[in-house]
Amino acid sequence: MDIFHKTNRRKIIRILIRSSLIILSFILTVFLIAYFNSSLPDVKTIILILFFGCIIFPVGLMSFSIIIWTMIQNKKKRLFESLELNKIGFVDKEINEERFWKLCENIKTKKVDNYVINANLSETNSNQLEIEIPLKWRPVDKNEFEVLESEFKLLNIELKIGCIVKQFSIKTLLAMKDSAKFNKGIFEFVSLTKQKGFEPEL
Repeated sequence: MDIFHKTNRRKIIRILIRSSLIILSFILTVFLIAYFNSSLPDVKTIILILFFGCIIFPVGLMSFSIIIWTMIQNKKKRLFESLELNKIGFVDKEINEERFWKLCENIKTKKVDNYVINANLSETNSNQLEIEIPLKWRPVDKNEFEVLESEFKLLNIELKIGCIVKQFSIKTLLAMKDSAKFNKGIFEFVSLTKQKGFEPEL
């Protein structure tokens, strides 16, 4: 995928280097303790441990992560195309650029009444499409939070720090075969957000 080659290539190298250095520091600490306890292994064993710990393990773990990442991105791409999100105003947006340990990926985004609407696969449930609206911070006391939480739970909505999130069943969305109905659900979500006194993030 283009985003993998364009955005993540240098990030992967940095992650591998940092991971190897962290593991190397740990191994050298263990060897130092073993040295002072007169239990240091022979040179061949030390070289093997360093080779597998600092090279094979990080590369293997990163390779596995890339495979999982690619599978998720391919699933997401197929889903976005099936839902025809471009027809209801969504465009591509790249995320995780500043997050060191996470690979960059594409989500879909658009604006409704100055509210940013981000569409992405749920990280906790791959059968759910997550619509996230970043919000301007406002104080919410315990009583209000409990009332909102109870009401939102029935609507598959969760109020988080800095945003509000609604989960949509992917199976239901695909069965509808109508992006306009999905768009209506998004507008209703935005309307509810405004009704509860939450303003868009500046």
